[in-house]
Amino acid sequence: MVVVDCQVHLHTRTYFEAHVERVEPPWAERANGGYVFRTAGGGRSPIPSSHYEIEAHLERCAAHGIDVVVSTMGRFNVHHLPASRARELAMRLNEEQAELGRSHPGRYYGLALLPMQDTRAAIETLDHAVRALGLRGVCICSNVNGESIATPDREPVYRRIGELGIPIFLHPTALGAGVDSAIAALDLVLSGVLDRHPTLRVVDPCLGAAPADLAREIDGDQLRRLYADTARLGAGALRTAVEVLGPEQLLYASHYPNREPGAGLGLVHAELRGEARDQVFGANAAALLGLAADSDFAAVRVQTSRASPRRPP
Repeated sequence: MVVVDCQVHLHTRTYFEAHVERVEPPWAERANGGYVFRTAGGGRSPIPSSHYEIEAHLERCAAHGIDVVVSTMGRFNVHHLPASRARELAMRLNEEQAELGRSHPGRYYGLALLPMQDTRAAIETLDHAVRALGLRGVCICSNVNGESIATPDREPVYRRIGELGIPIFLHPTALGAGVDSAIAALDLVLSGVLDRHPTLRVVDPCLGAAPADLAREIDGDQLRRLYADTARLGAGALRTAVEVLGPEQLLYASHYPNREPGAGLGLVHAELRGEARDQVFGANAAALLGLAADSDFAAVRVQTSRASPRRPP
């Protein structure tokens, strides 16, 4: 069984260095080998050097029984930058994600970052990320400078994502009005975006915490294309998510380095058995990201199958 962690945040010097010279928020300051990232209203986020050390990330994850990581910049986005600068920085960050994947084949999969404030720039960046770099999914923050991610002018981005056949991973953002990802997912439903683009699949890290409430607002076909991860679930919420969504729509996630990578492994082991557990730990992620045809992922799967059986943590 391959264990895939679908919410690991490997930050990058490139992003924070691009914000060191800014004179208005958000901006970054170099501090103790890392950075302090400051946002409007006095927000302050320390970014230690360990947050962008890939080898340390993978070693830490492996020590907890995580075989494969799916990584993004999380809440750090480029929405606040002018479109041309946002496009340039997003492409550089996506190129770094692709290079990390090549350097750690079968164990690291980075998701694309898009400049969602400009539709043309977002589509150009998306095509470059998927068609030129081979990235297998996209991370979209829950709002764009306080605006909904599902405004009509952004619909061409979702049309193109659907055409490319890649999943969307939502993430809450601190760079805007703070609309969380559960509301963002509901925006995609209520605006008709999911209905008009039936190949879209969306992973919402907050969905599992209240799936019963959201299920009353979403028809069956759309609900089947919404996935939740386990990063914010306790035992009761996990059982409810399995009942409402089914184990085939749940992905293991830790939110590392904000939590330990193995923080939820014991919970999934305790609550699920057999095929359902295997689906959550890795099979669902492999299907969603199209990893079956990836020879590097297959090699990791073979290596894992030959290893000693793992005991629940």
